[in-house]
Amino acid sequence: MTDVLETAAAVISELGGINPTAKLTGRSSHNVWNWKAGGKFPATTFFVFRAALYERGKTAPLSLWSMEPAEGSA
Repeated sequence: MTDVLETAAAVISELGGINPTAKLTGRSSHNVWNWKAGGKFPATTFFVFRAALYERGKTAPLSLWSMEPAEGSA
């Protein structure tokens, strides 16, 4: 069973904190701090986060990237 991380802060924590997440995404620690404070990630980080979380047996809702499934899709 995959654990779901419901918040940006939980995702960042799972990935080791602000500095390791910055390194993973190729962004500055200031960017990561802003994502944590704002509770959302840029869509351009979706695949790198999803892959890193998958390796750890975790996932996160699409809403953290401001993406939702199209209405009527499963």
